[in-house]
Amino acid sequence: MKRYDLWDNLKALLIMSVVIGHFAEIYIKGNPSFEMVKLFIYAFHMPLFIFISGLHHRYTNVMERIIYLVSIGLMWKMVRTVSVFFLYGRVHFTLLSEPGVPWFMFALAVYEGAAWILRKQNMKWALVVSILLACFAGFDNSLGDFLCLSRIIIFFPFYLAGVVIDEEKLFSLREKAGRLGIMAGVAIFILWASAVVFRFDQIRIILHLLAGRNPFRNEILTTGPLWRLACDLLTAVLCFALILLVPNRKIKGVTRIGVNSINVYFWHYLCLEILLYLVNCEDLISQGPLGKMIYLMMAVAVTIFLGISNIFSFPCKQIKKAVFANVKKS
Repeated sequence: MKRYDLWDNLKALLIMSVVIGHFAEIYIKGNPSFEMVKLFIYAFHMPLFIFISGLHHRYTNVMERIIYLVSIGLMWKMVRTVSVFFLYGRVHFTLLSEPGVPWFMFALAVYEGAAWILRKQNMKWALVVSILLACFAGFDNSLGDFLCLSRIIIFFPFYLAGVVIDEEKLFSLREKAGRLGIMAGVAIFILWASAVVFRFDQIRIILHLLAGRNPFRNEILTTGPLWRLACDLLTAVLCFALILLVPNRKIKGVTRIGVNSINVYFWHYLCLEILLYLVNCEDLISQGPLGKMIYLMMAVAVTIFLGISNIFSFPCKQIKKAVFANVKKS
C-alpha cells in the first residue's frame, strides 16, 4: 500500500503541538497566553492524530496491535513512576485511572478492537451513533479518567471517520482543491487564531470540552450536546484545513519526526520533568512575552531532538519487535 508523506508531515506537526501543549500546561495558571496556546492546539491535535490512525486501520493482526499499544502505555506509566521517585522522592502510580499521556495508547487499543468488532456492520451508521454518544457523554460525571472512558467515547467518532473515509478519495479531493484549498486552509487558521486571541473570554468555555475528559460545566449543562457537536464541527474543519495545507512530500527532518512520533510521545514528558528539575523556568516565563516564547521554543527543541535521533526508539521499537515476532511477513 502506498505511503503518503502527508501523514508523516502532519504527525510531526501534531506531536510538536502535543509537546508544546504539555509545556504550556505546566505554567498555565496565571498565564492567559499559555491558555490561549492550549485552546488553539487542543481544537485539532489529538482528534487529527486519531483520525489518521483510523484512516490506516487494518483488520489484520488486530490483537498484536492492541497488545503493542497497551504495552507502550503501561511501560510509560512504569517509567513515569520511576522518574517521579528519583526526581521528587515520591511514588505515583495508577492502574485503572489515567489522566496523563498514556490515555492515547489505551484509547487507540480500544478503537482497534471496537473497529474489528464492528467490521461487518454499517460503519457509517456506527459513526452516527458514536457522534450521538459523544454528544451526551458529558452528562455523566462518573466517566472521567477511569479506564480513559471519557476520552475513549469523546474521540471515537474521529477514529471511525478515518475508517469510513477512503484515503484515495480524500487525496483526490485535496488535489482538486489545489491552491484554492491552500488559501482556504490559511484563511480558516487565521480566523481560528483571531478568535482565540481576540474572543478568548467568550470561547474559553469550550476548552474543557476539547480536552475530552470533563463533564459539561454548569454554564452549558442544558445545551451540552449542542456545544459538543459544535466543537466536533470546529475540529473537523480545522483538521481538514491542515490536510489541505501540509505538503505531501518528504521534508528533511520534518518527515522523519513524523515517522518517529511515537518515540517523541514516549520520552517528551520525562524530558520536560528533567528540564523543570534542572532549570527554573518560572523565572524565564516571568520575563514577559520573550521569556514565554523561549520556554515554548524549548518544547520545539525537545521534539526535534527526540524525533531525529534513533537512540530514543527504545523501548517502542523493542516492544513492537517482541509483539510482532510471530507475525508472518507478507
